[in-house]
Amino acid sequence: MPRLLLFAPCDNVLLSGEAQSASLIIVLSQLVFQAALPDLLPPNAAVPMRWCTFSQWEMGESEVGIEYAQKVSLIGPDGSEKIANTVTFTGEQDKPVHRVVVTNFGFPIVAAGIYRFKLSYQRTGEENWVDAADYPLQVSYAPAAVPTPAVQ
Repeated sequence: MPRLLLFAPCDNVLLSGEAQSASLIIVLSQLVFQAALPDLLPPNAAVPMRWCTFSQWEMGESEVGIEYAQKVSLIGPDGSEKIANTVTFTGEQDKPVHRVVVTNFGFPIVAAGIYRFKLSYQRTGEENWVDAADYPLQVSYAPAAVPTPAVQ
């Protein structure tokens, strides 16, 4: 089975082609929205926001040619799944490290609280998911700053 080396939600991921290096830009630990949470929200309401998840897996010789599915879910304080992304990746010959970058557009509008990004994986075709990582994210709201008129 692949072994997870690194998992993080972030603002952006830069990959270097020559050095095969990855740079994670602004690793997310909290989101502070400069607005009040509306009372009535349509289902699946989201804030326009680009963000990524990055995972890096160590793949052994026994994983070459085997396809895996990776699932990243955002779990609310009440245990409900707010979003989920599933992608597949395959072990490659002479490539001991495999990276998965998922770029997302939009972040769900959710109540303030501690949310968790949950990373799990499975061999494609199998039924059970294996939990690999759990990452906290604090969501809060702050009143937007209102400019005061200049007094003359």
